[in-house]
Amino acid sequence: MKALQMLNFIKRTFSGNRSLIKVRFKDSKDQDRIVYCPVDSIITALKDVIIFEEYNRLITPNDTMLVVDAGAHVGFYSIKHASSVYKIIALEPIPYNYRLLRINIALNRLSNVYPLRAALWREREEK
Repeated sequence: MKALQMLNFIKRTFSGNRSLIKVRFKDSKDQDRIVYCPVDSIITALKDVIIFEEYNRLITPNDTMLVVDAGAHVGFYSIKHASSVYKIIALEPIPYNYRLLRINIALNRLSNVYPLRAALWREREEK
């Protein structure tokens, strides 16, 4: 899908729904990336993945790794590290976020990120 077609698809798909914000950032190989994210979840997504790089404390991505991004949201982690790993399987069960995840992967032309609309659990945990 060409860039203009993709942007028109975004406008048609998400108009009238939650507001989106376009975020530009550098991936782990210093390439420019773009992610569309709902405004109401942007702070948490940016804080965890881009600003504090919390997941990098657990692993250091390398080109032989197969990564499972469980709860991929709209793809910040997957898109940030796609150029540094062999393959990413991005799991996102929420339909709205999953649609944005697929769009963000396509906009960034990533061929090694495979989105799946799936969850690790069947039910929400009771608190």
